[in-house]
Amino acid sequence: ILNYQFEKAADEISEQNLLSAQKNFLESLLHGYRGNYAEAYKRIKDTDIKTDFDWKNYFKKMAEISLNFIEKKSGIFTVRFYSQDKVMFLFFDEISNKISSEVSNFFRIKEKNVIFEIYPDKEKFLFASTLSEEELNRSGTVAIAKFGRLMILSPRLLPYGYNWQNTVCHEFIHHIIARKTALNIPLFLNEGLAKTFEIIWLGRGHVFT
Repeated sequence: ILNYQFEKAADEISEQNLLSAQKNFLESLLHGYRGNYAEAYKRIKDTDIKTDFDWKNYFKKMAEISLNFIEKKSGIFTVRFYSQDKVMFLFFDEISNKISSEVSNFFRIKEKNVIFEIYPDKEKFLFASTLSEEELNRSGTVAIAKFGRLMILSPRLLPYGYNWQNTVCHEFIHHIIARKTALNIPLFLNEGLAKTFEIIWLGRGHVFT
């Protein structure tokens, strides 16, 4: 919302003289981008504002998906996962501070709370990410930084898994870049930076070897 400038968006919503429906809609988006899906749906369900994207249905379904999330904190990350992927949290907890400190120090932006969600099946990941199955199959996408959070497909679902630690760092870089630039950056540069520095959590020397 306002291209990842959440604090500015919250201020503008409170300062503007908005109709009740408009305020509820915008506050719903803000809650949704902050990962509060039930509250987002509560605020939007009775509004009749039409947009190109069906936010009402999205937040309703995300509130249902999130009912079975286990939520734990690891550094700046709020990690959400289903019980079958709980072992991933133990491994992520060991590296989360490395990811956040190396990326944040390099890009000169500090984050306080980042939602990181691990999806237990392809259907939930597709819905949350809004990717189509054709896009997923064509591109091999297993993760995305979108709507203010990081989302990955559980590596448990792939025959040989994938290097999800680098992938999380990659998506966190996208998130940081979005916050720093308000998405005012060419796509090729955004992707190039994320790809180049996705191993920065191993130590900066690894990036340039």
